[in-house]
Amino acid sequence: MRAPIGFRISNRRKSLKISQAFLARSLGISPSYLNLIENNKRDIGGALLNRVAAQLDIDIDELAGRMEQKLLQDLEEAFADPMVDRCRFAPTSDANWWRNTRPARRHWRDCTGPIRALSPMLTPMPTGCARTRC
Repeated sequence: MRAPIGFRISNRRKSLKISQAFLARSLGISPSYLNLIENNKRDIGGALLNRVAAQLDIDIDELAGRMEQKLLQDLEEAFADPMVDRCRFAPTSDANWWRNTRPARRHWRDCTGPIRALSPMLTPMPTGCARTRC
């Protein structure tokens, strides 16, 4: 899925009360081309993306959605953790909490992983299976 960079450009431009024509002129592109970019009909990258970020005074990672993508990866990782299955609230309700507890959750996984791997070997064997596993 393509990142909606164009929508972010449009939203940022509008929040700064800059016209599409003015931004296009300052970037050295046509207003129609900027319109295609803002409507995600054309990809943007490289030097033009850097110029847009500078003109709109926005971090390029924020404009490209890298922080949101990282947050989504963190949330996917959190939901995959069995510890989260016991929780009764949605992690999306407080994304900062989930981002800040990531090291603790990783530590929990790293500590409990070997225990889970060894637990089948530690369970009592049924009678008659003393020498071989059943």
